[in-house]
Amino acid sequence: MNKNHPMVGYENINITETDNGSIANNLGDAISTQRHIVASARPFHINKSHQINGQYMKSGIYADAFFYDLSAIFPKGEAFMIKTMAWWRDKMPADQLPDIANFIEQEAGHSREHIAMNKLIQNAGFNLSNSDKNVESVVKRAAALSPRGRLLAVVCLEHMTAIMAAEMIKNPQHVENFSAEFRDFWLWHAVEEVDHKSVVFDAWRYSVRDKSETWQYLTRCSMMLLISISFVINRTRGQLSLLKQHDIGKIKGFFGMMRYGLRKGGLARNILPHWKLFFHRGFHPSQINDRHLLEKGEKLIAASLQTKSFNKAKPKNRAKKPVKIFAAKAA
Repeated sequence: MNKNHPMVGYENINITETDNGSIANNLGDAISTQRHIVASARPFHINKSHQINGQYMKSGIYADAFFYDLSAIFPKGEAFMIKTMAWWRDKMPADQLPDIANFIEQEAGHSREHIAMNKLIQNAGFNLSNSDKNVESVVKRAAALSPRGRLLAVVCLEHMTAIMAAEMIKNPQHVENFSAEFRDFWLWHAVEEVDHKSVVFDAWRYSVRDKSETWQYLTRCSMMLLISISFVINRTRGQLSLLKQHDIGKIKGFFGMMRYGLRKGGLARNILPHWKLFFHRGFHPSQINDRHLLEKGEKLIAASLQTKSFNKAKPKNRAKKPVKIFAAKAA
């Protein structure tokens, strides 16, 4: 990591993970005033000549359906997040502005690369229109909320994205059977989601500093429940639509999805403990001690690319045109 962007900024962490991955539930209200500094965007460009050839990849049809559907919703979802944070940017204290700027830069890169990835998926014959229309409807409803409401919606989405990202890095078997192109793409995205996981939460806390702790707690828990229910319902619909394109009916598809996500070691099952932590009083994303995963994620991709040049966060005076660091062939 660049020395200007230390990976660990929080010293008073109230939640730790033991060697077997369990959570020590000793949440407290105190958050260290020493904040993690978010890195500037890491350069990454997916190989646009990569081909899927109209088939699900060797990771398994349910894993691929999950990740294809997830990719489909990111461009418009991240555009909503960027627009929301941009609205609040000049209303935040000066010490938060660099992190907000880097958050926006990182999310813009994710949106750009997911657009490229979605084109690859569509070129292979997969129809993502149902997922696209679905996220457009969700974003439209979210955009009708108050400025604080929009910001809180992004807080909830960011928490869900961050815990999925951390799980992918911690247990890379979730993506290890993808082509090298897609595996490294998802790990790159995951690293940056873990990196900026606290930015929106801190901004929202500042925006509601005039509200009582009880109001803040009840409001964010209510929003998280709504966001979570919406996410599960809509992502189920999106995956079933993709599975139907390969002649897998709703019943078989539904139970296959449940087995994939909730089996022992499944992604959905593994993130549930961290999802539940959001409902604790005094919760802050920094209380989930996963900053070490930034370095692990970068090393996984560097090993794949057989280069040590990957993901060294650049100072702000870096070259304007990002270096294309990914040119590996599909596995």
